[in-house]
Amino acid sequence: MDLKHEALRDRHWRKLMQQTGIEFDMNPETFTLQNIFAMELSRFVDDIAEILNTAIKEAAIEKGIKYLGLVCHYCSSSGSGSSNSSSSSNNNSTTLCPRHCLPKL
Repeated sequence: MDLKHEALRDRHWRKLMQQTGIEFDMNPETFTLQNIFAMELSRFVDDIAEILNTAIKEAAIEKGIKYLGLVCHYCSSSGSGSSNSSSSSNNNSTTLCPRHCLPKL
């Protein structure tokens, strides 16, 4: 059980509390190893593993989205190519980045 994994966000902790029926305070000063043992979270190893796996996958997706945003920002600020509208029938706020790598919203 890796409850200190950096991928765990508030939404994952809320889901853990919902699935286990155990409410706890996420304050780092009170959320100690001793408290974890007292809550007997080890009874929910499968639930914790599922939530952690989801959190890790979501973190990878978030990282990929951030990377794509940086790539598109680089493309649009590099000045190479011309910026085209995607189509007159599409939303006017959506254009393609100069290298057409992904739509800019």
